[in-house]
Amino acid sequence: MYPANEKPIPHISATLIYQKIKEHKGEHVYYLPGRKETVPFLTDLITKGDIVITMGAGDVWKIGQELVKKFKIIERKIQMEY
Repeated sequence: MYPANEKPIPHISATLIYQKIKEHKGEHVYYLPGRKETVPFLTDLITKGDIVITMGAGDVWKIGQELVKKFKIIERKIQMEY
């Protein structure tokens, strides 16, 4: 979590937000600190028909782009097997 030209709010972090949501919503809440670990994690987690929403600043949009690319490769491999 990064401030946008304002002073950071003391004691507020992405980890804290994750913990509070997890306490309220339960087991299907995940926190991944960076894009590097997000795409492999989601590739193993999501299935056909799932919706993935990414929100954030900077290059967070690339997660969706990388997932689409990865699943197209997986889909081609499956088609080649049949």
